[in-house]
Amino acid sequence: FDCRLQAADLVELNPGFDRDGQGAKLAARLAWQIAHWWA
Repeated sequence: FDCRLQAADLVELNPGFDRDGQGAKLAARLAWQIAHWWA
């Protein structure tokens, strides 16, 4: 059984509902961690 990540997708960030940029910061952190782990 192979558990490696094969795809990742971050979508639908609405700045109008993003209180204090929390969603943008989380999306950026997740993207960095996935890219760092995946490399």
